[in-house]
Amino acid sequence: MNTGIISNRYAKALYAYALEEHSEDKVYSEMQILNRSFMEVRRLRFVMVSPVLSAKDKASLIYTAAGGDVSDPFKRFVRLVLKENRESFFHFMANSYIEVYRQEKNINIGRLITVLPVDDLVLKRLKKFISDRAVGSVDFQSKVDPSLIGGFILDIDTYRIDASISTQLNTIRREYERKNMKLV
Repeated sequence: MNTGIISNRYAKALYAYALEEHSEDKVYSEMQILNRSFMEVRRLRFVMVSPVLSAKDKASLIYTAAGGDVSDPFKRFVRLVLKENRESFFHFMANSYIEVYRQEKNINIGRLITVLPVDDLVLKRLKKFISDRAVGSVDFQSKVDPSLIGGFILDIDTYRIDASISTQLNTIRREYERKNMKLV
């Protein structure tokens, strides 16, 4: 079976159960922490598929990676996943749950990437600008990336405005290489 199908089915089932238990927000934050743990600790994925660790140890590890003090729906979900031997999909399930939650709660994702930190007033005005035009709420984050050299990148869900100098330089370089290849 396809990884996306499996993880999406489990995520939707978890969301439905968490909604019944009125803990979908808590599970959302736990899944965000778990997702971040999988991103920061790459070996966590390999440990999940290790036959050496027992299901109890894997569950304990997942609880810790999700923030430690996790909700009952999250614990029941982890036990189910381990019982069905689907632990290799935990990372994908966390991503899928986050996506399902955002769709159900109508949350848009906005991200601003700049070379230097941006003033809080500018971030607040930008978030308001996006919120006024978006359907639903906006989860807005800012990030600093010196490799942009200058300018900014603004992501809003699937849309991207890339006004960074590094992208412009790469475009010029590719165009230069393409034109010089014709001369040779």
